[in-house]
Amino acid sequence: MKKLFTISLVFVFAFMFGNAIASDDWNTFSDNLVQALQSDNDGLKISAMQLIIKHGDKVWVHDATFQVYQIFKEHENARMRQLALVTLHKINSEWFLNELPKDLAKETSPALRHQMMAILYGEKEGANQQQVFYASR
Repeated sequence: MKKLFTISLVFVFAFMFGNAIASDDWNTFSDNLVQALQSDNDGLKISAMQLIIKHGDKVWVHDATFQVYQIFKEHENARMRQLALVTLHKINSEWFLNELPKDLAKETSPALRHQMMAILYGEKEGANQQQVFYASR
């Protein structure tokens, strides 16, 4: 419980002083985000993913790629899955980008399919949307 409280405090201060965090503190902040994503608390995971999206260029959370991917693949809440998808895109994992076409072929949610195609279209410069769609089948 004390650990959860400490992580929550880090998130509160990050929101309040987002750009004022010293460069040395980004490593600690990144470690706390990874730890939060490994928690069983969905609220903590949501906060961590939101912070990764907000500070994606300053945090290193590649160690949490598989935890976020598991949320994207298995969570019952569609909005949570969308948040995980955007987080994975912000993490910029090459492994995830290679998996995305396979996931697109199996996805049934129109909103997620659209978002996945937008990510793939943005990543494949010069490819048109139809090529990305057929590549995902």
